[in-house]
Amino acid sequence: MTDDELAAKYRKGDAEAFTTLYHRHKDVFYTYLRNRAPAEADDIFQEAYMKFAEAISKRDIAYPRAYLYTIGLNLVRNLGRRKPTVALDESEELADENAAIPDLDLELEQEELREAMALLAVNRPAFYDVLHLRVFEELSFDAVAATLERNRNTVTAQYRYALRHLRRYIEEIHDRA
Repeated sequence: MTDDELAAKYRKGDAEAFTTLYHRHKDVFYTYLRNRAPAEADDIFQEAYMKFAEAISKRDIAYPRAYLYTIGLNLVRNLGRRKPTVALDESEELADENAAIPDLDLELEQEELREAMALLAVNRPAFYDVLHLRVFEELSFDAVAATLERNRNTVTAQYRYALRHLRRYIEEIHDRA
């Protein structure tokens, strides 16, 4: 059953539908929040799901998962943290809609990836947001752009830059080992 169908069932009073939605997205969503705001992740997680439940119970939400991430991102932004502005080189080609993380030519351990993603979240939060939503949540570039309230071309460029930074962090971690 799709997220849209579960949200519709929840709107009609089926509490189990929300439970299914919650369990489907909770782990990846919590990891996203923990990387963006480690000290406040628990509180933001609870508040985001409360707002999400209230919103989908009252109206039809086109992309429930993207809406949940929008709520979470807005709550993180409300903490008063400012994201750095990044000048992007427009000379590079746009990222392909079907692009995935390229082969890093390294034997990658799960812990190395986790550490590299945490570094990306701290050092380049705008890039982290795009990469996380695109790769781990498997959202299209259009959905990522809508969730983050950014231009699609900006999102595709930030995706490329995120991959570069992630590759560099992984190589640094791998070289230390």
